[in-house]
Amino acid sequence: MTDWERHSGDALPANPDIDVLRLDVVPFDDFGASSFEVQIRVNDVEMTSQGAGLGMDPYDVLVPTNKFVPRSEPTTFGVARCNCGVYGCGSTDVTVTINGRFVVWDWSIEKPMHRSARFDLIAYNAEVDRVGSDFSWETSDRTAGRLVLSTLTGRTEAAEAIAALGLKPSLVGPDWRDPSAMIICLQLAASHQVFLRFPWSPASPSDLTLQVERLVSTVPAPEWPAQWSAMDGSGTAPAIAGRSWNRWTP
Repeated sequence: MTDWERHSGDALPANPDIDVLRLDVVPFDDFGASSFEVQIRVNDVEMTSQGAGLGMDPYDVLVPTNKFVPRSEPTTFGVARCNCGVYGCGSTDVTVTINGRFVVWDWSIEKPMHRSARFDLIAYNAEVDRVGSDFSWETSDRTAGRLVLSTLTGRTEAAEAIAALGLKPSLVGPDWRDPSAMIICLQLAASHQVFLRFPWSPASPSDLTLQVERLVSTVPAPEWPAQWSAMDGSGTAPAIAGRSWNRWTP
């Protein structure tokens, strides 16, 4: 194997017709204690750094939906972002396709390899299932985020309640102004963001999840202790807002 092959991401496994995939969630300390990236290794060569630069946050590709799972139709999603942390500033995408007993990845935008990657379907599914069920990397706030996101996107009363309002979860994380609180951001189409703030410390991840679930599934939206932000430039509150809602101030 030449140095060019090793560093370009075109390295080949023992069987030159089949590539080997490894997925790992690793911390990225430049953005704080709870910053992580999903690194992708093909034949032991790390792909995200060869592409746009930085792996995607687990919430973008693993939680609440494992996007690496192959589906009946080809799916395309981002697997790497710029080192600044923004997908779109720099981007690497893959299109995942099942082709017989293989899974094929076709790279696009900032390509880390000059060819497609092809994986054995059984070995690929085993690796994707492994990383999708491995939560050993999680900090407590990340565990809470996973549980909340899963509750708000799963087959639950809470998920049905927010969907009926046209809302979908977009972010769960500690309030940067006060880490003892958690912020849940819900997006309303392309017009508004709705922010819910919950006391976090010393609540457990499961306790926080129950708080969120109780609020959104049993309390009418106008009565939520919510804040809103207009993304459409209108400067007006969303139609679902009640008198207790305030404008979001970062």
